[in-house]
Amino acid sequence: MSGSQPVKTDEDGIPILDELVSADGFEAPQPAEPDVLEPERLGQLLQTEPYRTLLGDLSEDLHKLVAWKVEELLKEEMQELIHEASQRALERVQSEIHTQLTLALPDLLAKIVRHSQR
Repeated sequence: MSGSQPVKTDEDGIPILDELVSADGFEAPQPAEPDVLEPERLGQLLQTEPYRTLLGDLSEDLHKLVAWKVEELLKEEMQELIHEASQRALERVQSEIHTQLTLALPDLLAKIVRHSQR
């Protein structure tokens, strides 16, 4: 559609487009937005209630995550230490158990036999 031709309208006076118009050549004006990267503006935004609530929730979630991770690491380390300690003491503990059983078994067996004869 050129500027020299009259504009066709329908019976209500609404213009009728004869040619397809593409939006590629047109740019909508962008509203001027404040620069949120400015420290003053960012500081102001972080003081609003929604951001304070969000930061509080985020802090709480991070605290829980860190606490959980520390607990998991400590559990793994404690299990490893207990396993290593029990492996180092295994031979000595087995020897002591064997000695105690050797000393106690004759008396225990005698008591069992006496008790069963009654």
